[in-house]
Amino acid sequence: MDPTLQRKIKKGLFFFFFIAAHIFILRNVILLSRDMLYGDFSAEKIFPSPVLGFLRIPDIPSMQRYNAQNRLAADFAQIYFPSQQIDSLSENYQNGTLDPIHRPSRYAPLIHYLCSITFCRMDYGVASVLHMSTQYVLFLIAFIISFRFLNIEKVVLPGLLLTNICLFLTPTGLSWFERG
Repeated sequence: MDPTLQRKIKKGLFFFFFIAAHIFILRNVILLSRDMLYGDFSAEKIFPSPVLGFLRIPDIPSMQRYNAQNRLAADFAQIYFPSQQIDSLSENYQNGTLDPIHRPSRYAPLIHYLCSITFCRMDYGVASVLHMSTQYVLFLIAFIISFRFLNIEKVVLPGLLLTNICLFLTPTGLSWFERG
């Protein structure tokens, strides 16, 4: 078989697999993001399930103020809720009273302050999706710059495919996204 034809077949198969995998990836991202926004339990339909299961913000009266009840991204709650009450932040470092799951904060006060003037001005669902999107976009920028710096731009698409499969089609990667 002609080497040029072999290369074209390999390239065509790669792009077919790239598109097919990203259809499943996009499905999982949409379901998780929708559940973060609305708390409608749509993430229960993702495959595979996150390794840690789903951890939701409890449906308690204090969460209704931020439209947070039953939302995903429970780890983001450790930043979001204490940042809503920046003046009483020291309480959260001691006993975790500002976190709906009562975990003491592990984040620096600067992170809480930055969040209080950006993401935390929005409802919880919107803030959590924006927070996750920002993380992913910053990762992609660093990923592409690294490939350029290392002069391996030719393999950026296979690298991106592998990374997206690991993040959005594995139980561990989905746990990262689900927890926020």
